[in-house]
Amino acid sequence: MIENFEIIHSIQIGARELVVGVSPEREFMCCFCTQDDIAEYYSEAVSSNDYLEIMELYADRLKGQIAAVQAQRKPSTSRWICWAVSIVSRCWTATTSPIR
Repeated sequence: MIENFEIIHSIQIGARELVVGVSPEREFMCCFCTQDDIAEYYSEAVSSNDYLEIMELYADRLKGQIAAVQAQRKPSTSRWICWAVSIVSRCWTATTSPIR
């Protein structure tokens, strides 16, 4: 529960949790939640009576968080994986080629 909103959707992406809640009055809310050892903190809260508006905001924020986490990744990791796959592929091709 956040205030009078029951949480109906939540997902942790990186260091932030994205949540959607509904109140008894059928008002919907979307916000970010972060936690530490002492408390939970809510930011960028938006509420509306329109469920689809809140779900569209939820989807947009989710895409934004995914992009932020991808930007934090080390870019060299994917190059090493591609290099390793390339080497394995070449070795496999060399050993499976017909002998002439």
